[in-house]
Amino acid sequence: MLQNLLDNAMEANLRLPEGKKKEIEAQLMMGHELELVVRNRAVVSEKMEFRTEKEDPQLHGIGLQLIREIAQKYHGDMHMEADPAQGWVTTRIRIPASPSALN
Repeated sequence: MLQNLLDNAMEANLRLPEGKKKEIEAQLMMGHELELVVRNRAVVSEKMEFRTEKEDPQLHGIGLQLIREIAQKYHGDMHMEADPAQGWVTTRIRIPASPSALN
């Protein structure tokens, strides 16, 4: 999941106009749940479409769907939000930790 999110963030940073600051932040926290957050700068519009612009798009573009399915399989969720004013896209994945994982 992390690799796919970082790849998506890198792709979004590469699409930024010349002179715009490129940034990617990643956090992984473990407590009563596993929380993975990836934030990145992007060209953010009011209607965001998370589609790949990579060469051979048929080989790409299912990553977010798979991440959502993996999170749901383990009783978690995935949320994405865009902040047009600041130019950030944030993806947050939360998966409850099993009792044995906390020991």
